[in-house]
Amino acid sequence: MLVLLNSCKKDYVYSATWIYINETDSLISFQPVREEFTLAANGEYVYTESGEGEKEMDVKNFVPPHRPFIVYFGSSLCDTLFSGSSANTGDGLLGIENYQAKKLENNSFQFTFRFTDSMLSKVQKCR
Repeated sequence: MLVLLNSCKKDYVYSATWIYINETDSLISFQPVREEFTLAANGEYVYTESGEGEKEMDVKNFVPPHRPFIVYFGSSLCDTLFSGSSANTGDGLLGIENYQAKKLENNSFQFTFRFTDSMLSKVQKCR
């Protein structure tokens, strides 16, 4: 009986494209959980993921895939990021609310995070 119940369950697939855009003249780097990457000055990095999801997903269902604690701007500036009270809230690229989000189709999303000069003006020298 249990086998029959499990075979009735539908699997719903989602896809998410994460775009990181560096609008500054500084090299940006960090070591997130999934993979380390750097963004050249005025460069772009795209990361795509897919997996099992719910029937109707929403932007709030997503947790940003790259979870650094410190973001390095060039060789001397650093920004320490802090997580919020839930897995998808926090400073900078830790918080889903800091992304420009688009629902492309059912369970297909695009998230864009921009590193800007105004963000760069708030960081401090690394210690």
